[in-house]
Amino acid sequence: MVPRSLLQFSGYNPGMAVDPALLHQFKLYRGLSEATLRDLAQVAVLKKMRKGQKLWRHGEIAEGYYSVVSGLAKSFRESPDGREQILCLMGPGHQIGAMSVLSESPTPCHSAVLESGEFLFFPRAAFKDVVRTHHDLALQLLTGLASQCHVLANRIEDLSLHHAEERLGGYLLSLPVKSSNDSGNPQVRLPVSKTTLASMLGLSRETLSRTFAGLQHRHMITTDGRLIDLLDIEALQQLEGQAAEAFSP
Repeated sequence: MVPRSLLQFSGYNPGMAVDPALLHQFKLYRGLSEATLRDLAQVAVLKKMRKGQKLWRHGEIAEGYYSVVSGLAKSFRESPDGREQILCLMGPGHQIGAMSVLSESPTPCHSAVLESGEFLFFPRAAFKDVVRTHHDLALQLLTGLASQCHVLANRIEDLSLHHAEERLGGYLLSLPVKSSNDSGNPQVRLPVSKTTLASMLGLSRETLSRTFAGLQHRHMITTDGRLIDLLDIEALQQLEGQAAEAFSP
């Protein structure tokens, strides 16, 4: 049964409830009771989001948080001269803004859609009522937030301590293998443009180009647009350091 406070929330419409089965594709929601999933699905709104659409701006109070069904989003900061530093990418199965919603504190960065797709939106007041009612959801959120803190700690370490080749090598090894080339070498595909990748790795576009060229010159990779052949996994692993986990989208 949906808590009465949810029925009174102005943004809640029982006719717009999504199928609870949709939540099973999210790691955060796996293991929750059927009752929790049902109430969580009843406050969710499935939205089609277009590329470039802002989820919120730095310093705003988020009206809710998002779970990515399809598409891609980015969280980023901007320097006074307009340069963009991508903090993280969120693809299918990831959440955006849960920490800010729970704390009701100003958002620490901008967030926008990088690739169009479908996002589940959970209005703040209704979502917090579900958390108060279902303690298994509260425990899952704590686990998810701890995992995000771990990833961000690795991200900070990578930007502070690793060179450009280490950052790029770790990122390439974090990507899922899509296929193999004629020689049997694994192939990966960049999910974002090289301009976006440069921002995410904390590099200039020119430095990223030189780094790709350097890895090719040392016969570690070959490139064809976004398709990358990994020729020397062992050498890339030596570059990887501790950075690969921080860049998983």
